Amino acid sequence: MPSRNPAKLNGYRKRIDIMDEKILSLLKKRLDLCVKIAEFKKNNGMAIKQPEREREALKKAARKGQLKNMEKAFVESLFRLIYRESRTIQMKKGKSFDRKGKN
Repeated sequence: MPSRNPAKLNGYRKRIDIMDEKILSLLKKRLDLCVKIAEFKKNNGMAIKQPEREREALKKAARKGQLKNMEKAFVESLFRLIYRESRTIQMKKGKSFDRKGKN
């Protein structure tokens, strides 16, 4: 018969909540770096999207995920989403830098 121990389940859920908060904090730090990257790219005439860099980073993440027994498709999907948000932030910031330069 299955264990009916809600306190144990709640303990697991609290641990998950703590991990979720850490994930969000790390994502925020990563996305904050996108602003610096956008400024660098803008100042150096570089395109926001760097397909080769993204492909290499995606392969690297998938490899590392598989070493941690994570599904390749999951890791790739997660990182594609992160990369897309990073590009969106960089594009918005690039436009912001343009407006500042024209004023």
